[in-house]
Amino acid sequence: MATLYGVNYSKSLSDPIEKIAPSELNSRSKIFYGKFITSQILADDDEIEFGFLPEGALVHDAKILISGTMGTGGIINLGHKAFVNSAGSSVVENEDAFIVGADAGGQGVLQRAALGSVLGAALGKIGKGGAQVFGKMSEASTSTDTVPVTIEVFIEYSLES
Repeated sequence: MATLYGVNYSKSLSDPIEKIAPSELNSRSKIFYGKFITSQILADDDEIEFGFLPEGALVHDAKILISGTMGTGGIINLGHKAFVNSAGSSVVENEDAFIVGADAGGQGVLQRAALGSVLGAALGKIGKGGAQVFGKMSEASTSTDTVPVTIEVFIEYSLES
């Protein structure tokens, strides 16, 4: 039987001890919240801009809540615009980095980021200027009445400070 060590555990055993980023050890979770309400039909490729994740954010999870008033159509992806991470590397726009294909299907839906989404270490900590969060319709909504459609976004992240 082998004894294996996680990355941060290994850092604590090294000589000299390697610093573990505060966002990975004893940080507080924060939530980015965005809300969009409309009575119009959303078309394929429409973009909804929700706001910005702050500099230094390390994303851990994402959720999207869509009201059942969108109709039987209406699929949305949740991602980010291009930004520079804290290591100085450019991260290209990715319209479905957080959530792929949230489909209300006439019933409403709460969808979470899938395992393997581009979160955390793969995305990198967000650099100066933050990162813009946006939703992009990949299928038009079919709502035919004037009942408002509500889309809410929750992104869990931590900061170093």
